[in-house]
Amino acid sequence: MSELSIFLNKLINDESVSSVNIAESIQHVVKTMVDIGAIDMCEYGQDQRYVLNNTDVLKNYLHQYYPDDSKLVSRRNNQSKSRKDVDLSSAKRSMAQGMATASMRFFSGALTYPDVNIDACRMTRDLGVVSAQIYSDTPLRMECRKVSVVENLELFYYVEHLDETIDCALYASERLHNALLDWLAKHGQEIEVIYFGAYTTSGVQEYLRLQNRLKTCVSFYLPDNIDDLFSNYADRDLLNNNVEDYRKISHEDDDSIKKLVDLMARHGGGLEQEVLLMGDG
Repeated sequence: MSELSIFLNKLINDESVSSVNIAESIQHVVKTMVDIGAIDMCEYGQDQRYVLNNTDVLKNYLHQYYPDDSKLVSRRNNQSKSRKDVDLSSAKRSMAQGMATASMRFFSGALTYPDVNIDACRMTRDLGVVSAQIYSDTPLRMECRKVSVVENLELFYYVEHLDETIDCALYASERLHNALLDWLAKHGQEIEVIYFGAYTTSGVQEYLRLQNRLKTCVSFYLPDNIDDLFSNYADRDLLNNNVEDYRKISHEDDDSIKKLVDLMARHGGGLEQEVLLMGDG
């Protein structure tokens, strides 16, 4: 596949492409695409990234000058977007595909950007949270060991009281964005992940998703009083509405999942993550 084909393939799959990753051999082509309004260049912090602006204009240009590559675009039938709409459309694409905002709280360690060490612990103490735009080739890295992925916002601001050994909390907003999951995966075995999710079938499925994508140790946070919490607060609707999903997770060979499957069966329900705010956890 040519450099131009690789570039186009990312654009039509709603990804943004950093200007630093544009091969020299196609820079003049990319510039022309910007000039005619087919693509646009947007600034994200210190980075400049290319995004698709007008599919029809791009298709017509490629059909005239690069007919082989025009086939890549022909399968995309989205409505044309004008230049004035690019900021909104880019924002929607970034949320849906290759870019997301990471909301983090650091208790130990730091964030590093090329040649820059960011005191994320102090920022957490002073501001409460550290946020960064994460995309597929972001150079930002976490310099810490134990990372908690937290589904619930209230718990995100309390999680260090449940486990004092964690170095960083990353807010998942129910389901961790693919861009954030890919970013975590790039840290490899340098990090250990603890998942703070709902004690439901959907929570277990998200836990399995993290396990499958991350090449490191991933554990499901189960407090010492998990049995008491199920006994007192189990919600039957969280199980009755997901019977088929329960059957699927009941076959998983994982100690945490086996524990949760047993608790759901014995108490006839599941637990939302907010229950951890009701006790000592």
